Amino acid sequence: MAIAGLSGSIRDRISFLSASISAGVFILGIVQTSSFRDLGIQGFRDLGI
Repeated sequence: MAIAGLSGSIRDRISFLSASISAGVFILGIVQTSSFRDLGIQGFRDLGI
């Protein structure tokens, strides 16, 4: 029983960690996108986007 409880908490930690990483990457993407917008549309035109 103790081992099952331990593996359960490890699994919870891993899923929490991956969720945190996903959220961090998502927020980073938003921050980068908004900073690109601050540079102006001209930058996107130069890139051909």
